[in-house]
Amino acid sequence: RQLAAWPTALATMSEIPAVPIARVCSEEESSVLGISVHYLSTVFLKEVEDEFGHCDCNYYEVNQRMLASQKAKGADVICPRDGAKGCSYVDAVQILDPGNTDAANVMLSWSWQYSVRMVVRALVRWCEMEKRDPRKVFVWQCALCNNQFRVEASKASGEWESFETFKELFEKRMDHTSHVLSLMAPWSEPVNVTRIWCVFEKYVALAKGHKFDVIMPEEEDAKFQKALETTGMQPIWDLFFKVDIQKAQATAETDRRNILHLVDPDLPEDNLELYSNSCARINASVVYRLQQWFVKRALTSIQQREEAGESIPMKAYVNVAWLLSGQRAEEKTWGLVQEIYEKGVQAGRATNQENTTEFADLLCKLASFKQKNKVLTEAEELMQEAEMRFEKADARNTEEYADFLKCRALHMRRAGQYDEMTAKLHQAQEVLEQAGLQETRTYAGVLRYLGQCYRHSAPGKVMEYYEYSKFYFEETKSTYSQGYASVLTDMALHISRRHRQGGTELFEQARKMFVALGLTQSAEYASTLDKFGKHYEFHHMFPEAYEKLKEASDLQVELRMNNTRNHAHVLADLAGVEAALKKPEWEATIALCLDLVERLLKEEEEGSAEHKTLQRLKGKAEEKLANKGSHGKSMRRGNKTPRKSGDQDEDPGAKATPRGKGKGRTWSWGTSRTGSSLEGDEPGSVTRQDTASSTSDVQSDHHQNSWSGFSRRTNSGLDHIEEEAGGAEKGGKGKGRKGKGGKGRGKAAKDGGANGGDPSTAEGWQPVPCRRDPTTPRGSGGKGGYTEGKGKGGKNGTTSNATATEAGAPPTPRSQPPWLRNKGAPAVTK
Repeated sequence: RQLAAWPTALATMSEIPAVPIARVCSEEESSVLGISVHYLSTVFLKEVEDEFGHCDCNYYEVNQRMLASQKAKGADVICPRDGAKGCSYVDAVQILDPGNTDAANVMLSWSWQYSVRMVVRALVRWCEMEKRDPRKVFVWQCALCNNQFRVEASKASGEWESFETFKELFEKRMDHTSHVLSLMAPWSEPVNVTRIWCVFEKYVALAKGHKFDVIMPEEEDAKFQKALETTGMQPIWDLFFKVDIQKAQATAETDRRNILHLVDPDLPEDNLELYSNSCARINASVVYRLQQWFVKRALTSIQQREEAGESIPMKAYVNVAWLLSGQRAEEKTWGLVQEIYEKGVQAGRATNQENTTEFADLLCKLASFKQKNKVLTEAEELMQEAEMRFEKADARNTEEYADFLKCRALHMRRAGQYDEMTAKLHQAQEVLEQAGLQETRTYAGVLRYLGQCYRHSAPGKVMEYYEYSKFYFEETKSTYSQGYASVLTDMALHISRRHRQGGTELFEQARKMFVALGLTQSAEYASTLDKFGKHYEFHHMFPEAYEKLKEASDLQVELRMNNTRNHAHVLADLAGVEAALKKPEWEATIALCLDLVERLLKEEEEGSAEHKTLQRLKGKAEEKLANKGSHGKSMRRGNKTPRKSGDQDEDPGAKATPRGKGKGRTWSWGTSRTGSSLEGDEPGSVTRQDTASSTSDVQSDHHQNSWSGFSRRTNSGLDHIEEEAGGAEKGGKGKGRKGKGGKGRGKAAKDGGANGGDPSTAEGWQPVPCRRDPTTPRGSGGKGGYTEGKGKGGKNGTTSNATATEAGAPPTPRSQPPWLRNKGAPAVTK
């Protein structure tokens, strides 16, 4: 009877799940042991809630009560790593709850400041999105996988584990998992980008070619999706700028120093935040990968919502395309950008949103994109429709409409319609001012392009517009943006052309901005390198010029821009620098330039603005070939030899000496326009004129001095000093005349022109900030003369009511325009 019952008993026993047998792992296995996401989301989360009553505690608190205390799961368990009592949480689970641990297959890059709930939910959500079984995803998380009993004992004794040992274990675990998960929370200000180990982990993973994914809690992802629809993407640029390994912190300062010296052994011990190319490369690498993830997540969101049949705001399409356009300029990327814009247009038409501001703005963005890709006919049609939609939406007093006018102006520039471009930009300026929208990025961008418009027609206005543009980028907290970096580049190039100080510093600041924003693989960065190279070429610093121009050329080739006019300009400049350095390849470079120009000329309609620009470029290249790349006379007065690398006077304008002897010297910086482009990346060549100053040149010097707030102070201590670039009242002595009785009413220059003098040669002269309100009219002297300070203008000139700074007064900060400091006049005058 008993034997007959056995089959039933055996069948019942077979239904009982097998119980894993606890096995003590080796020291090697323990060091790479991970814990399953399933166990964390069930058992561990419940343990935390039982201990704290909630799961919102951070891991510092969990460590004190659950990982390194007598209540810890591993308090009475022998550690397999050193054979002593007290083990890590993961080793305790391996022994007490077998089957929930295994060799780690992902490594978590995170911060102990995150809550338990946030970390676990982010891991679970990643498994769901990637369709991974949480029972088979084993995470190596330092708080749970390091033996916290030993860590606390080391802290108490002051004997930290050596950096070399820690680094060895870190690399071992990284290589074993080959997959890093970076937890980003909050999405716009993640804590882990401020921790040096987290930044270093991201970089090592990327450098070794390991997988790298960003994970985010559901509530943070929802905030990111909301930003796509509303506020825009400026928070992302702000986030990228915070990735700086040299400013990141560590619990142990020795770790921070060791990591930085590992990255760059040449960093001085007493100045670890000194700019380092090696550290900058790490930052750029991490930022670029984060940028890729944000793009991927945004695209996935759009696709999922489209498949679900949800209504997607027009702004979301614009922002996703904007994110994409910041990627490498590859055909695949540009195709995706166009696809996103066109999907948005189709969705808008399908849902009867054509006569809305958002739809008109989307049309404008699509038109600008097509314009950049030389699909000009379609771009023009889209622009015309966008204008009609703005009119029907009664949205001609909005920021979007002003942005449309700006895009329209840039479209006119390509057609060579420079007067129309300027008028359109002023119209955009008026729209924003009348709507009280001066403190916007759009207003800052309009002012920047207005500065470019006046580069040839009225050089004196250029720097004022650039300064205001820079100011408004700062006011709108948009300093971490491509637009801000670009305006710094424009300012630097203009300063360089006018032979003033500060160009190199501004160029370097702009370059670092592009690096910090992860935009070193963009067309805009190539343009910045080109301008930086021209800056050095202007001052005959040929080794530095060659380095920048070669880098610009190589980047353009990498970005597949080697069939563009911009590349032809870079090649022409590069050939000239190579010739100056006596490099044999300069002839091959200029031949390559001419070949490219010839091909581009065949693609353009004869007589068009683009065709004329290419013809001028061709003439410039042929002239260089005929002259064997000669640069002619040095652009520095009194210095006819090329400047050597490493010389101290980095900005030659600081010590430039005027031609001629004695009084009545000529002081002229002339500009010869050889190109039709108003953009700084394709400038006309700059030449020195040894003839008398033209009125615009003198006004330009006047304006150039005034933009940076320059007045003239002498040792006499008078309140006001008159600046007379047109010469003295009775014959042009070339020095500023003193005001009568210290009252500051300087006499006007009556005889300008060839007798003009250099105001900086006045005895005791030094530049000081000026409180002149830039919105008041300037004096503009006839025949090259002009005045600054109270007084009459020169012949045929106008009157200026500006006042200069009192002698001995402290410099006034130039961080904002004077009219805002004094709560005076409104925005920029035209």
